[in-house]
Amino acid sequence: MGKPKLFVLTPIEPSAVHKEIIKTYDKTDKKIWQSADPKITKVKKEIKNYYKDKQKFQCAWCRQKILVDNNRNWDAEHVLCTSIYPQFAFEPENLVASCSDCNGPEGKFNKDVLVGKLEKKDEYPTSKNSFSVLHPLLEQYSEHIDI
Repeated sequence: MGKPKLFVLTPIEPSAVHKEIIKTYDKTDKKIWQSADPKITKVKKEIKNYYKDKQKFQCAWCRQKILVDNNRNWDAEHVLCTSIYPQFAFEPENLVASCSDCNGPEGKFNKDVLVGKLEKKDEYPTSKNSFSVLHPLLEQYSEHIDI
């Protein structure tokens, strides 16, 4: 018997560049996501392109349909914000695509959405009960909210 399926939406499989960043990232730099480094820009684009398709061009949070493929209308978003949890900045399970409204300065993820404390500092929680919001990779949006 295989492992139980944890994820509703399969996390991105890191590319070679993404793996290199994960391997070399010190997991403490809270500003790395804003870096102009071409490797980071490339990984962010990969993340947006992957999740736009997997999320059927809908924002992970508000479910707004954004039918344009232009990446300026999409953000690579973190479930656990990097200002509190920089160690998960490149963690595939912590990444989704969102609209600019949900990820903007007034967006819902400028705060801590982890329920309780991390059991292990560098281990990403994989239980939906670990989050105070619906985790787009762990739960079906339609099971909680009708649109």
